[in-house]
Amino acid sequence: MKKTYQISIEKLWQMFLVFAVTLICVGGVSPYPHGLRMPCIYACTAGFIAVLLLRQRRVRLTLPMAFFIYSMVYILISVTYSFAANTTKQLAIVYGCCTLMLLVDMPETLYERIILAMEVVCMIIALSILVSFFVEDSMIRYFSFICNPKRNVTIANAMWEEVHWSRAHSGFAREKAEAAFIMNVGLVVVYSRLFSGAKVRFRDGLELLIFAFALVLTGKRMLFVCPIFCGAALVLLFDRKGMILKVLPALLVSVIVIYYVLSLFPDFRTVFDRFADQETMQNLTGRTELWQLSMSMFWENPLFGMGLGAFNSYAFNSILADRSFAYGHNIYLELLGELGIVGFVLIFTALIMTFLGTIVLLKQKDLPAERRKLLIFSFSIQLICFVYGFTGNVLLYSQQIFVWYLAASIYFDVQINHQKMKASLAL
Repeated sequence: MKKTYQISIEKLWQMFLVFAVTLICVGGVSPYPHGLRMPCIYACTAGFIAVLLLRQRRVRLTLPMAFFIYSMVYILISVTYSFAANTTKQLAIVYGCCTLMLLVDMPETLYERIILAMEVVCMIIALSILVSFFVEDSMIRYFSFICNPKRNVTIANAMWEEVHWSRAHSGFAREKAEAAFIMNVGLVVVYSRLFSGAKVRFRDGLELLIFAFALVLTGKRMLFVCPIFCGAALVLLFDRKGMILKVLPALLVSVIVIYYVLSLFPDFRTVFDRFADQETMQNLTGRTELWQLSMSMFWENPLFGMGLGAFNSYAFNSILADRSFAYGHNIYLELLGELGIVGFVLIFTALIMTFLGTIVLLKQKDLPAERRKLLIFSFSIQLICFVYGFTGNVLLYSQQIFVWYLAASIYFDVQINHQKMKASLAL
């Protein structure tokens, strides 16, 4: 007898979520995935609302979740007085979608499928970065149908300058900071397996090397530091059964391999050369001026700020008007200026409470291995986002917002399911 498969609306919805969340979080900025990002966010928003109204019909509110809701409402209100109303509206839609994701109960198996899909995409982009390094101008010559399908001259020039002037490679992600963040996500997926108590496999070591080499080739300093800091934190906080002793041989081999690669291929030294560049390290590539501008914006309206995403518009009307901007490169100072004290306290109270809750839950010894793996992923993403926030714009780009809120959503659902499990065992 032939097997028959029934596809329910719920299964279709979950299949779409795997596709949409993966594309939003790690799709990169090549035209097609980037062009689909906002439509996917709109579709997810509609889907989450439908689930809440037609299926779930109730929400389990916790204190951190309440602060996330207050933050979303505050951002919506800030549209009315924002210095850049259109940008604030766009970001409000993203935050609205992400907040709805927190309210919807999602099965742990769905998160596992999303993480697996993200791992596959991260690996494809990592391999494309390596190809870009070993085959000169390969993204322009052979993969323009992905990176630049319309043969846009501006995009082609930007890709060429990134490789030949910045000595950086981004592969299919098409922008080095985007690629570096995606490599961080890939490394976190591997961390989640290594520190969940699962058996260390050759595949894990190989993926770790590929993601690490691809990350080095992006040339992004802070995003190079983030996974190292995260790995150290995991060892200190959650080293179970001497995991560091299991991983140590692989780390030693990796150090030897990296040493020889650096000696053979100068471009692998780009990120290290940037650390050695005293001029850029002293002024952090001009970021100190942007941080001063964030504080200037804060003092103009310290209580309520000037609207989420308003930094660029404010900068264009400042003494630095002759420069091009992509936000303030310190999310803490910038959000203080854009959301004021009220909004800053609301959003970071939510994020910090979620992060601390994740640590507390991970400390519990009765966590099943699969739940621990999900929480290690959640913890690592949150920590990397907090660290990257000191020089990056992690709460202002839709893909990075979505990754951070996905990590928070994992924590909320795992927490609820673990409490249910403990209650059923107590009976």
